[in-house]
Amino acid sequence: MRQIQLLAIATFLSILVGGGIYLLVEKGDIPITDSAYSPTFRTLDISTQGPVDVLVQRKNYIFREEDEYLAFWELLHGNDPGARRAPLVSFARESVIAVMGGVHRSGGYDIIIENISETPDERLIEILITSPSSECSVASVLTNPYHMIVLKKTDKSLRAVDRTEVYSCEE
Repeated sequence: MRQIQLLAIATFLSILVGGGIYLLVEKGDIPITDSAYSPTFRTLDISTQGPVDVLVQRKNYIFREEDEYLAFWELLHGNDPGARRAPLVSFARESVIAVMGGVHRSGGYDIIIENISETPDERLIEILITSPSSECSVASVLTNPYHMIVLKKTDKSLRAVDRTEVYSCEE
């Protein structure tokens, strides 16, 4: 008899707690998290002074193998003896993503991988492209901004979304 009473009390408390949580979620007091999460990544290389004679178009790249990555690194840095060696990447577990901003006739342009999120079906790469407004006084020099990151390898489909911002130089 005692076991039946304990079971009845436990059931009552479970219903009470579950109902309370249900009502709180319905009212919006407790946020419901979506299924997407943001994988961590680290920057390998970032610059506004990328090569202006190769890789001149706005383009995204993914490298899953070391030889492709090292060849790309060589294209970025050429045979500059002052350039640092390519950072080590474990391609058994990681991939490299590079976004090239394309060649511009002046300074003030930038490109950065701002965020990466993942759902059960895909990995979304959010890219921020910034450029100066027409009233900005910028250097008259060819620039080619780029950003390279390394992150955990996935078999999911990749989708890149560009967001552009024009910034003002007025004070």
